[in-house]
Amino acid sequence: MRFQAIAIIQVGSMLIGIAVGISMAWLNYSYWALVGGNLATVAATVVLTWMAVPWWPQAPARRSGVWPLVSFGANLATGDFICSFARGADGLLVGRFYGADSVGLYTRAGALLNRPMEQFLVPITSVFVPVLSRVQTQPERYRRTFLQVYEAMALLSFLFTGLLFALARPLTLVVLGPKWEQAAIIFAGFTVAALCAPLATASTWLFASQGRGKDWLFTSFLLSCIILVSFVAGLPFGPAGIAIAYSAATLVVGLPVHYYLAGRRGPVTSADLWVEFFRYLPLWIVVCGATWLMRLLFANSLPLVQLLICAPVGLIAGVILICIVAPMRRVALSLVDILRDLKTKGFSSTTK
Repeated sequence: MRFQAIAIIQVGSMLIGIAVGISMAWLNYSYWALVGGNLATVAATVVLTWMAVPWWPQAPARRSGVWPLVSFGANLATGDFICSFARGADGLLVGRFYGADSVGLYTRAGALLNRPMEQFLVPITSVFVPVLSRVQTQPERYRRTFLQVYEAMALLSFLFTGLLFALARPLTLVVLGPKWEQAAIIFAGFTVAALCAPLATASTWLFASQGRGKDWLFTSFLLSCIILVSFVAGLPFGPAGIAIAYSAATLVVGLPVHYYLAGRRGPVTSADLWVEFFRYLPLWIVVCGATWLMRLLFANSLPLVQLLICAPVGLIAGVILICIVAPMRRVALSLVDILRDLKTKGFSSTTK
């Protein structure tokens, strides 16, 4: 719960890694500058963490009660490693069968979507896993707290992924440039997986906060198998085929498996997860449909013009639906209240 220390560690290590990488590049170390920057980031994270939590190794003691914690952590770490390995296999397959140019298109399209999403999900996870862990002995409070956050994530996820899917081509051209036009369809394919990613991440909190390490290890193994099969299935159709197959498998197979296993135990059930998913699905349809129709009217305009005109139209359509549907309106108002509180506290701290 020491979020200030966590922020200092994350930002500080990142800045150190960037400084080392730039320095090595300036000294003509070529691609080794990328390696040095990553190693420096990890090393700085270790040092800063040790400074924040001073601990020195000691001889192990018997019957200290630590083994359940070690076992739980090992299961979580192994499950995360399996998922990370499976999710990284697509780049290896694209490079092996389609070459370096295709890898560039594929990875840049994925990074264009994944990097902002990671900046959104990682801080939220670091906050709410310990929060849920503290209230796990109060089932009703646990369920209420989780569903409040889950609903907010569903609203934001369905709202913005609807925009991104409809505006995949102009957004790719504006951000990456005209030479990356082939990455647009890959980016569009990934947006469907991005629709599920925040909700799947939130359901992962249920395993961690309830101490269900073995369940997460089993779940991650099944999800990794699904991911690898989708990559192989989409491989004959090129990088875009892999992205589309991955998204389809995540939505049709991966998410149901994830929800079933996550809601099998604990105060939050699989039905709770599905109810919120289908409650906010119309928001994606409305936003994507309105944006897509408006883009058809401006199909011959410059990509930047399409973004400036179509994105506000999609957002307005989404806001209208949110105002009409009471549960969506309630969640949106709670988000506005949170932003106001943050703004007020930030202003108060600066004036002091």
